[in-house]
Amino acid sequence: MKHLLYPGFILFCAGLAWGNPSPSPLQPYLTSLLPDAVQTRETLYLTNVQKAAVEETVGHPIQSSVIHRYRLEREGKVLFVYLDRHRVRTLPETVGIAVNGEGLLVDVTILHFAEPQTYKPRPTWLSQFNDTSAERLPRYKHDIDGMSGATLSGRAVTDACRRTLLIHTAVDASE
Repeated sequence: MKHLLYPGFILFCAGLAWGNPSPSPLQPYLTSLLPDAVQTRETLYLTNVQKAAVEETVGHPIQSSVIHRYRLEREGKVLFVYLDRHRVRTLPETVGIAVNGEGLLVDVTILHFAEPQTYKPRPTWLSQFNDTSAERLPRYKHDIDGMSGATLSGRAVTDACRRTLLIHTAVDASE
């Protein structure tokens, strides 16, 4: 009986997960940045030279040369939104990072955070990244205040913003 119960329980849980998927925070996030904008998903390909330049500046390898971003456009205003998914300590985090047409970072939002919520950066802390650019890359505990008790979270978000700004600049320069 014990052996039949375990597979049955797994199938029951799988059925619950299949029938009730959690809603994605992406669409509400995109809409909140620029309501009524035309949204276009773009796929960009970094050259080996671009990828190497980004990796050298950030100090670690980036996961892929294929970059997905969303272009939001309304009444002449353009925003480029990148999603950076990475591991904080042992669990994943997804950060939405919006860059305007001038290359300035205008929004950083945590879209998914699987670590304990006490380590999650607050919106007021995230607002420190606004108006940073590839020419003025944010540095943790220099330009960006440290987070007491959440150093790994702070560094992960700072690294994500640095990567995104460099990628955006590399791709923008080649277009």
